[in-house]
Amino acid sequence: MKKKVISLIGILWACLCVVFVIIILKYNVKGIINSVFPPEEIQELNLTEEEKLEDFNFFFNTVTSSMPMINEYDSVYGFNITERKDYYQEMVKSTKNDYEFYCVMVALTQEIPSFHTDLVYPDSINTLHCYNSKKISTDRAVISYNRYWADIIEDNIDSTCNYYVFTYVDGEYLFNWIESTGVLEEETAQLIEIDGVAVDDFITSNISVYNLFYDGKNEKPCRTKIVLNDLNGDCKKVKIKFADGTVIEKQLCYSIYMEEAFLHQNTSNAVEYEDYTFYETDEYAYISLNNMSNPYGEDIKDKLNNLSCSNIIIDLRENYGGNTQYAAKYIYPSLFSKDIDEVSNWYLPDSDANKVIVNDWANRLVHKFNSVDESPYETENGIELLCSISEQNYRGGNENDKNVILITSQKTGSAADRFVSDMKKNNLALVVGNNTGGEGLMYSYNAMSLPNSRLVFIYMPSGAKNPDGSDNSVSGTKADVYINLSKEDFNTYNEMIESGEDYTSFEAKMKYDTILKYCVNLLEENK
Repeated sequence: MKKKVISLIGILWACLCVVFVIIILKYNVKGIINSVFPPEEIQELNLTEEEKLEDFNFFFNTVTSSMPMINEYDSVYGFNITERKDYYQEMVKSTKNDYEFYCVMVALTQEIPSFHTDLVYPDSINTLHCYNSKKISTDRAVISYNRYWADIIEDNIDSTCNYYVFTYVDGEYLFNWIESTGVLEEETAQLIEIDGVAVDDFITSNISVYNLFYDGKNEKPCRTKIVLNDLNGDCKKVKIKFADGTVIEKQLCYSIYMEEAFLHQNTSNAVEYEDYTFYETDEYAYISLNNMSNPYGEDIKDKLNNLSCSNIIIDLRENYGGNTQYAAKYIYPSLFSKDIDEVSNWYLPDSDANKVIVNDWANRLVHKFNSVDESPYETENGIELLCSISEQNYRGGNENDKNVILITSQKTGSAADRFVSDMKKNNLALVVGNNTGGEGLMYSYNAMSLPNSRLVFIYMPSGAKNPDGSDNSVSGTKADVYINLSKEDFNTYNEMIESGEDYTSFEAKMKYDTILKYCVNLLEENK
């Protein structure tokens, strides 16, 4: 009898283990099934206005109820996202087809200046690594629909019109003759007005597929680019100023649909940079590190351990993040002597959309959510605010501290922002450039799909405050020394591209990179 009981217990235990493994690996299994039996791509969607509005409302309600800092952006950007709902709805209603709806949804995500809030490009859903990403990326309907969306985007690349591209450079929107297909009388030109509206006001009162960010040096919001064309969209009278002060008026069109077509074409042809580059002289070393998840950590650590100089510039301007342990493991020990332990509180609303995070047993185990009576954020309709702690430990391994300069930009975010924030707080590095994109003091972002289009969007469901009390998502980590690319160096950069000259090596950057030249000069002056 005893043997039978033991045998039965063993069978039950084995069954429980199998069930547990299936639960843990269910999305891996779904991924294998999808690889063997791919879902069929839908051939036509043709969303109705009702379906588009339902998708928009799902997105809008998600971000306004689930992002605790959503109403804090207006302190910097001058407009409140929640108060623009009617305007956004009208933009959705104005769309005539699926492609136009896609473009509007891209632009609406760019209205939220959050480093992790975006509409995910349809071909990239399987690259997500965040809350809910495994469920989203293995959903057969999502896969099927997003193949359709990828084809729609490709079909709408437009090369029939002439594009006039104005790139934001140190407070102004300068004509980028390299990216433009349209021609002006002079290459050195500045966009100053669109339809009687100053360009700085135009970019915050009109949606665009180009993201909003804050220029800490010039203390104003801006967009990376303004793209006009000569054929499609709302016709605008624009004012353009040339280098000699002459101002001309020109009729050009503004259209987010053409912006998206240009953006996609430009992104497809973009130069892919190395994960990291390294350069060393007797006086200083330079490392450009473009992410915190590459497989070259040990190589980087070896190079840093074998430095013959005490000065190092770490360029994080294109570093979108990755894993916070990367810098702690491969960078910090080779540069600094002391151990530091950083702890930050982050806050997450227990909204309907965030339930996929809060109700997940693994997340509850890791984050140990606690309710809070007082917090730095207000939530909508009495939604409970939960608090968790983010810890980052650094262990010094160098006998003496190196003299470190970190170069940052609005593209420095997530895990890279965490590293910058911790180094700045402990006075271990000089931060040069501009504010980071932030969102390194929280944990991760969340992925959701829209109910009808199945388009996937991501958003940051939690908020955290910087050591100085500012919001980490709104302000990022602030620079100690603010420097932007100069207008003269912007022109030099374009001239180098036009001539076919190398512009990616350290030696090439020293010809046009205003911020890098400042850092090198600073080290040479203090040697």
